[in-house]
Amino acid sequence: MESLFSSLPVAMMVGIIVVIGVSQFHRVAGAILSVVFWGIVAVVGSYGYQQGHSVGLPGIQFPWWLFIGICLLFAGMHSAAAWAHIQRNKRRQVSYDD
Repeated sequence: MESLFSSLPVAMMVGIIVVIGVSQFHRVAGAILSVVFWGIVAVVGSYGYQQGHSVGLPGIQFPWWLFIGICLLFAGMHSAAAWAHIQRNKRRQVSYDD
C-alpha cells in the first residue's frame, strides 16, 4: 500500500485527465466515472489517514473530515450535472415528440 501512497499524485492526475476526456465525449458517462473516481479517492485517502498519512495542498494538511467533505462535494457536483443533463435531454425529447 505504501507504493500506492507514493504514486497517488500521479494516479490522481491520470484519473482527472481520463474523467475530463470521457466527459468531452459523453457527459453522463464522464459524471458517473467522476463519482467513482472521487469515491475511490475518498476510500484510499481514508486508509491513508488511518496509516498516519495526510492529504492536502503544499504546506496545508487537511483534517480527515474536510478531505471527505471535498470528495463528497466533487462527487455531488458531478452527480447533479449528470442529473441536469438527463433532465434536459428528456425535455428536448418530449418537445420533439409533439
